[in-house]
Amino acid sequence: MPRDIPVGNGSLLVNFDQTYQLRDLYWPHVGQENHTIGHPSRFGVWVDGQFRWVEDAGWQRTLDYAHDTLVTQVTLHYPDLALRLICQDAVDFHENLYLRQSVIHNEADREREVRLFLDWAADHALPSGVMAEQVHPYTNAPLSVSPLTWSHATLVMTVLEYMARQAAMSEHS
Repeated sequence: MPRDIPVGNGSLLVNFDQTYQLRDLYWPHVGQENHTIGHPSRFGVWVDGQFRWVEDAGWQRTLDYAHDTLVTQVTLHYPDLALRLICQDAVDFHENLYLRQSVIHNEADREREVRLFLDWAADHALPSGVMAEQVHPYTNAPLSVSPLTWSHATLVMTVLEYMARQAAMSEHS
């Protein structure tokens, strides 16, 4: 099935569908094993006590690429939530590394807390909250070492960087 917006480097391919759900993840051989088996890895937003997955019909979406790049330029706007997200996705050219940057624009006339959710990470975490290095694609059973120290550390570092940037933005407001 064709996907709307792919990013890759020849060894790692990440495909998004028309609602901006990550649908395919091929590695280390593009076109062979699809690690998501075509199931969506959902991305959602919580604000003002309301939660919406990006596939919700209330989102207005523009899926494109940044000019002259293989970096996505995705705009997600939910008028009823007074929220706009600008997301950029890329796969590093030299390393098999997928990255996403999400910028949140609060269109309300007051400061609000906004939370972003990725359900793949939550679905594949062990009861302790740590992630295995590999999981079985059909059963989600851990197939190797747990916790995966560098992946877990990367997740923790990303959350800490997010919190630091959020604090810096609050200081400038």
